[in-house]
Amino acid sequence: MSASEPEPTEPTASEVPEIPDKENFRIGETAQLVGVGNSVLRSWEAEFDIEPARSSSGQRIYQRHHVARFLRLRDLMIDRGFTVEGARRLLDPPEGPMDLPTTQLHDVMSALAAVRRRVAALRERVATAGPAGTSRS
Repeated sequence: MSASEPEPTEPTASEVPEIPDKENFRIGETAQLVGVGNSVLRSWEAEFDIEPARSSSGQRIYQRHHVARFLRLRDLMIDRGFTVEGARRLLDPPEGPMDLPTTQLHDVMSALAAVRRRVAALRERVATAGPAGTSRS
């Protein structure tokens, strides 16, 4: 990440918009859910190798995992100010992307937040502990 890139943080489960309970979405519906224009979705397709299916008339048909990816892109690039390259590094690490169904994403993000709180509490405890576990207070 360059010096101008913001610190990466995960959105909380409450910050991830709910995706309707269906499998396929047309471009206009996806754009509305994500909160961007159709042209932004087409641009992100090219930048992030997103390949939607096509209807018999050639219209883009996105699946739930595409919508979840677009929501993450919006969060990174629009809400948090990441560049395309910065977002790409976060979304496509060298080990490869890990795509989770939306229902599991909420669970994982909640568990991650709990782990982060526990780590912060343990760090505080270590910082205030004296030699052999005695308190410095």
